[in-house]
Amino acid sequence: MCQVQIIKKLGKEKISKEDLYEFIRLMALGNLGNNDAFGFFNHKHLFKIPGGFNYRMIKERKLLRKDFIVGHNRLITEGECYMEMPMGPTGASPFEENPIVYQSLEKNYNNHPFTIGEFVMVHNGIIHNHKKIRKKYKITTEIETDSYIILCLIHSFFIRSKEEKRIDKIIEAIKKTAEIIEGTYSVVLYDKKLKKMFYFRSWGTKFTFCVVKKTLFGSTHKKNLQYIYMNRKRRMINTKENVIYTIESSLRNPIKEVGEIEEKEGFPFFKKLKGGKKVK
Repeated sequence: MCQVQIIKKLGKEKISKEDLYEFIRLMALGNLGNNDAFGFFNHKHLFKIPGGFNYRMIKERKLLRKDFIVGHNRLITEGECYMEMPMGPTGASPFEENPIVYQSLEKNYNNHPFTIGEFVMVHNGIIHNHKKIRKKYKITTEIETDSYIILCLIHSFFIRSKEEKRIDKIIEAIKKTAEIIEGTYSVVLYDKKLKKMFYFRSWGTKFTFCVVKKTLFGSTHKKNLQYIYMNRKRRMINTKENVIYTIESSLRNPIKEVGEIEEKEGFPFFKKLKGGKKVK
């Protein structure tokens, strides 16, 4: 499956060149085995491209002095994409003035991040019933990726929700979406209007946060964080399945539980097997 990487500054801090190098290292680790495409976004910019992670695509003027970046390393399960053809000069630094230029080819729309209206989303996992959902809810789109159906449902339920507060409407939309989708998911959802990130996951995925000084890092694989920060003081924060979090700027509580997703009864049947027996 794919990998998701996060860097979020805490307090009133902004991303520095050193922070950006750390994010590059996380993306490079996520690229191992997940190199069909990559992308990233912050509150102003969204970028995605077929092919393995290339640090030359990260430009200083777009990402420095912001407060977060969310990255995605893709392994294709649904929705093809094609390698892009390099054109133009190359260089040795991710902060060079004239980085390598890539020609955009068809089907880049199948890659993460995805966006609808005020929402931006990246996903790790596999949604098994996405074709049935498309048919049932008459969702017509050229995007073939199973992940995209999550954002379609969240956006649709958000629009229909009668909740008064925007954050409550988003949480309610996430809960309703989780009731419908089947499979595994680890999702970062960003609301551009509230300027707030949400995170939630199912039983089949993992995600770990790590606080180093005034920076919050997050990765699909805990080992990525342990490898990068092995010699630095850090605080690891493991996420729980079926819990909805908001990612905050608070130094004390950078992730906050804001809701619970009701677990589907009897699914999956192999969720809590231990030694061949189901754990009650």
